[in-house]
Amino acid sequence: MDYSISDRNEDFVNFAAAFAGHVSPNFRAIDFSASGPASFQCRVVLRRESADDRAAIKEAIEDFEAMRRPLYEIPFKMDCLVVISEIGVGHPASHELRLFASREA
Repeated sequence: MDYSISDRNEDFVNFAAAFAGHVSPNFRAIDFSASGPASFQCRVVLRRESADDRAAIKEAIEDFEAMRRPLYEIPFKMDCLVVISEIGVGHPASHELRLFASREA
């Protein structure tokens, strides 16, 4: 299956919409990348460990999957790395898109 830049951009917009309302003041950064039409990665940086924030991340990923379900009939895979860090998060990798960064990140 072809996966164009337009498809990736649409997935990024849906990923952003899925996270709307889930970002707390504990979030430092959220990065997104796609390696195909059903294979995604995200990296979320939190200031401190939080069960509530981990639940919000899980819910946002479920929302993203639900948005994509009507479009694709293929299995969905999302690898999400959660990093706990109180120091700067730097820049996203060249293949990642930054969805969110706190002002000091």
